[in-house]
Order: sequence, then structure tokens, then C-alpha cells
Amino acid sequence: MKNRSLNYEDKFYYYIIFSIFVLVSIGYFYVHNLDFNFSEHSRKLWASCYQIIAILGGVIGLLISRKWNGFKSIMGRSIVYFSLGLFFQVLGQSINSYYNIFKGVDIPYPSLGDLGFMSSVVFYIIGAYTLAKVSGLSSSFKNIRGKIFTVVIPIIIILLCYFIFLQGYEFDWSNKIKIFLDFGYPFGQAIYVSTAIIIFMLSKSWHNIQLSWLNLTLPPLLHKVRSANF
Repeated sequence: MKNRSLNYEDKFYYYIIFSIFVLVSIGYFYVHNLDFNFSEHSRKLWASCYQIIAILGGVIGLLISRKWNGFKSIMGRSIVYFSLGLFFQVLGQSINSYYNIFKGVDIPYPSLGDLGFMSSVVFYIIGAYTLAKVSGLSSSFKNIRGKIFTVVIPIIIILLCYFIFLQGYEFDWSNKIKIFLDFGYPFGQAIYVSTAIIIFMLSKSWHNIQLSWLNLTLPPLLHKVRSANF
């Protein structure tokens, strides 16, 4: 595969997404942490607006994937998978916003929105796995250092997820879908985040490291914004 460096157009796309993320983060702090008299409806409208980042990220991802021949190349496929993950994130957010804003009810859990959120996790994992194939990791797995990282990092992150989110979890077997989601969200995110860290630490070229880290840390940031808003 031809080694492509980030050109000015790609960097411009990334700067747009990063700038919007910063502006939304500042706005979130302004609305939720300062003592202003915003109505509950206004707060819900604001919470639903964050998906603009995911929409732009998905569209820009598809545009960038075309430079890698889309599904014809491994790199192109990985970027497409991340873009699809962002679009499913938007689907979940839109459904939950419908409950909040138009129906005026609390978001049920599980809901149809979780179909979008859980699907996004699946696509992030597929994207991370696909990206690992082009990051020069195969040779790294042959040495002791690579094998240790591959085993230890996922175990650490999964244990962290368990102790933070699931310690003392009480099973309600009458709602098996809820149990699946309660475990699927933290463990699914642990898989792609640990994959991102492994790629970052073991990649053979700075170019691949740069792309890997950018593409694999954006989805967790978006999930964190969603969790904070709701």
C-alpha cells in the first residue's frame, strides 16, 4: 500500500471537527455548570445538538476514505467502519432526543436508541480491528513486548470497566436485554479503546500512529459527551 501522508485538506477536516468539539464542550460547560436560568427543554435541545459532531465526523470520514479507494483498501474500509459507527451514534441520539423533546417523557432503557448506540460500538470494534491490519502490528506480535501489550492492556481496561461500571451489579434476569447492554457498552468500548492503545504503542510508523490515534479516540470522546448529557 502506498504510504499517504496527511495533506492540508485532511488536516483542515480534522481541525474543523476538533474546533467544533471544543466549542460544543465550552457550550456544555456554560449550560450545565454555570448558574444560568435555562429551562429543562432548552437543556434537552442543547444535549441533542452534540450529534452535529458525529454527523460531520461521519461525512468527513467517508470523504477521506475515498482517498484510500474506499472498501477497495484496508485503510479505506477501516475509516468507513468508523464513519458508520458515528452515523449509528446519531441514530441512537436522534431516537432518544425524540423521546425527550417531542414526546416529553424520560428515555426508556432499553430503547430503540440503544440499537443505534450498540451498533456504533460494533462498528468501532470492526474499524479498530481492520485498522490494526495496516498499522504494522503483525511483526510486533512476534516479540515478547508485543505479546505482553496485547494481553495486558485489554485485561487492565476490562478490569477498570468492571470496577467502575459493574462492581456490585445486580442481575435482573427478567430483562435480559438490559443485562446485555449493561455489559456490552463498557466491555465493547474497552475492546476498541484497548485496541487503539495497542496500535498507538506498537505501530511501526508515525503516520499510522497519527491516523490510528485520531480515528480511535474520537468515538470514545463522543460517547463520553453523550453520557454526560444524559
